[in-house]
Amino acid sequence: MYKKNNLILAFALVSVLSISWTFNPSGSDTTEPLKNKAFEGFRYAGSKRLRKEPAYEWQAGFGKRVITPQNDVWLAGYGTKRPGEGTIHDLWVKVMALESPEGKRIVLVTTDHMGMSKTVYESIYSKVKKLYKIHRADFMLTYSHNHCGPCLKDDLVDYYPSDDAQRKAVNEYTDWMEVQVIDAIGDALKNWQGAKLFMGEGNCTFAVNRRENPESQVPPDATIRNPI
Repeated sequence: MYKKNNLILAFALVSVLSISWTFNPSGSDTTEPLKNKAFEGFRYAGSKRLRKEPAYEWQAGFGKRVITPQNDVWLAGYGTKRPGEGTIHDLWVKVMALESPEGKRIVLVTTDHMGMSKTVYESIYSKVKKLYKIHRADFMLTYSHNHCGPCLKDDLVDYYPSDDAQRKAVNEYTDWMEVQVIDAIGDALKNWQGAKLFMGEGNCTFAVNRRENPESQVPPDATIRNPI
């Protein structure tokens, strides 16, 4: 196999040299620089070919889907009727899957929603378990608390003044959204790539962000890590 590869590389070198030697549209004597460039290119390609790729103990996979509503579902988190007026940026579900050197897999999912009911969580997880055999302890489903996102099934049902038509729209969107989440998870679990894991720790130097707490009234020791 090694000799065969040498023959292939040698043939490639001869081909490159032939092209570099004969291609001279100006008619000037430039064959020597071209020949040297051919040697350099061949040497670089050879070193890249023979270089051993770094070994990764962990594997990571990623997936995503657009979950922007296609129907007239209301925005979430408001106590009054709040229909959407258009789309500036799409909403997304994003997935990261990790596989340890021992083969253990975990799946982390985040969506651009305000909140999510237990009904929706259980519906999504039941499909994840059936299709991908992921244990509940190895599955995390979270959301960004986005008030520009849509209402979901069984979320704050005593809060929204919904009628039958709106409840139907919410249920239809929720069912469609769940399919997008499952498909994004499937993508993450089949597109593995080598990964290195790192952990970091930071310090956030503000304590409150409510209007009733002006910055001038925040005590100086608010920059400590403990809550006040």
